[in-house]
Parts: sequence; C-alpha cells; structure tokens
Amino acid sequence: MPGFASPLSSLLHPHQIEVQEFDAYALVIDARTAAEYEEDHLPGAVNLPAAPLAIPIRAAGSAHANSSNEPRRGLEGLPEALRALVSRLSPDDRVLIYCHRGGLDSIVWAEPLRAAGWSVDVLPGGWPNYRRWVVAGLEVLPRGLAFRVLRAPPLSGIEHVLAALEFQGHQVLDLVALTGQRLMPGVSSRADPGASQAAFESAVLHALRHYTPDREVWVNALAVHHEDGLALPSTLAQQLRQSPAVRVLVPLAQRSQAWHQNLTASNADLDQIFDALCALPAAPTKAMTARWRKTAALGSICTALSAIIEEFIDPRYDKLSAEDGAGPVECTLEIDSLVPLRGRAPAAVPELAAALATPSH
Repeated sequence: MPGFASPLSSLLHPHQIEVQEFDAYALVIDARTAAEYEEDHLPGAVNLPAAPLAIPIRAAGSAHANSSNEPRRGLEGLPEALRALVSRLSPDDRVLIYCHRGGLDSIVWAEPLRAAGWSVDVLPGGWPNYRRWVVAGLEVLPRGLAFRVLRAPPLSGIEHVLAALEFQGHQVLDLVALTGQRLMPGVSSRADPGASQAAFESAVLHALRHYTPDREVWVNALAVHHEDGLALPSTLAQQLRQSPAVRVLVPLAQRSQAWHQNLTASNADLDQIFDALCALPAAPTKAMTARWRKTAALGSICTALSAIIEEFIDPRYDKLSAEDGAGPVECTLEIDSLVPLRGRAPAAVPELAAALATPSH
C-alpha cells in the first residue's frame, strides 16, 4: 500500500486524455444526442446536441472568425442555444466540449465560442477516449486502496451507517447510492433502472479518485448477478471479496419504516414497487404479490414492506451473495435503531464505536 496521503486523482488525471481537471471548466458541453447523454456523461456536463445543426452553425462560426483578425467578445454572434449557456460565464472562464465523432460535432460549438473570445478545449478522441480512460482507471485505482465492507441486505439503512462514519471523518463509498435506484435501492429492475452501467462505472471512478490510500474506505457491499442489471467493475469486485467485512444487522421493523419514509419522500407508491418486483429476472410469485397487496390494502403498508423484505428481498440477497463468493466476516454490527444514525450522532451508537475499534487487518 502506498505510504502517501495525496488522493488517487494524482494517479489518474484528465491530463491523460489531454484536458484539465473537469471541475476546472466553468462549462462542460456534451454535443452528443440526448439519448447518449442520458446513458452517461462527463461530470457536470450539460447536453447541447450539435449534429442536427452542424452545417449552418459551422458556417456561421467561420464567418464570425473571418470577419476580424482578432477574436471579439460578445454574445450577439452566438447561436441562441449556446448564448443561453455562456451568458453567465466570465471572460476568463474555460469551456470543455466533447462529442462522439472525434471533434466533428464539438467544433460546431467550439468555433463560435473561440470567435467570441472564450478559451475552449475539445476532448481529443471524444467520448470513446473518455470511456477508455474510465475503464483503465477502474482497473488501477481499486488496487491502491484498502476497503472495509459493510455487508447487509438491501434496504437495511446502511446509508445512515456510512453517513455517521463520514461525519467522523472516515472515507466512505456508498455504492448503492451510486446506482441511482429510487424504489428499491440495491435491487436492479427494469421498472426502476437507476443509472446505466456506464454511468455507474463513471460514478464509481470519480468517487475512487478522491480517496487517499493511507486510510481505509468503508463501503456497502453490493451483491450482483449477471442477469441482475448493474455489475461491479471486476477489479473492485475482486478487492471487495478479499477485504475484511462487517455484517450489519438492523431490525426488520426499522428497515421497513426507513423504506416507507424514503418512498414517501420520493412520491412513490406501492404499485410502482410491485411493478419493479415483477420486472425482476426472478420475480416473486403471484401468490406472494397478492398477499402483499392485500396486507397493504388493509392499511398496513409497513407490514407489507416488512413481508416483501423478509419473504423476497433477503432470500434473494442471500442467494446472490453466495454466488458472488463474498469473503469472511470479521465482526457483526447490530443496530437497534436507525434514528441516532439519521441524526448523524455516532457517539450515541455504541455498536458503531465497537465496529470502528475492531482492527481491519
């Protein structure tokens, strides 16, 4: 393990794809289609598709550039869509533009911006080059970190444990949050897809880049299956299987209550939950869903959610975990209540303090 405290961003930097650190740009423009943007995009990028406008905009940009030997600062010569984006920029701000066609679409926006006086970088090799950088980084960065895994079924409130750890100054990686799943965090479903595989990988990479190798990273385990949607990057999955783990146990009533609160906060209803469950590769039986619906119809939503967790979510997790080849558990963390964790008062949770005191090596 490297004995230095600088973040891993020094090992994997956008300079390797010939651009600045992404947050050094005041504006990052994704010139690809809306569908490509939704699949994944650079951090902080805004979508401004250029392909349908390529010929007229390029001609207009060239005309502005040729009308004077010096660049002129001004918004009046810019296409309307572009003008709306740069109106908030200062003269010294830098702009990054990328596309999927080696710069052919990026130049549609780059030319008029340069003619108006802004400093513009175009990502060499475009989106394919960025994706190669992400894939290469996911092979390297996990090997430079020590992980400590919190192992628990989905919907166990692990995000509150991680928040408490982060509040204490520990490095944490919330893999479930990075999935973007809203209805059943930690469970991939066609009815609740969350992030795409590419977006998930990008999010993992950018999280890893900000950790330092001198301290361990607490991470929530994510059981995956080849038919189950999102998959962990292979090197990270291997590292997590070999890392010390803490089993986290939370009472069923606490889990269902936390799930219900999350659903209420996101304006989701039980019909959406049932649709997502039925869209799984190995869906619950009709008898199970009928029983859960009946329980919910009687006004006991938390009881129905508890039944879903106990009869379907947990057994499914156990099966996937066994197939995933999870490593040994060094200790068990029993959380009686998620309330003090939600309040980010880790000192009030002696179980968490005990887990922290357990040596990881």
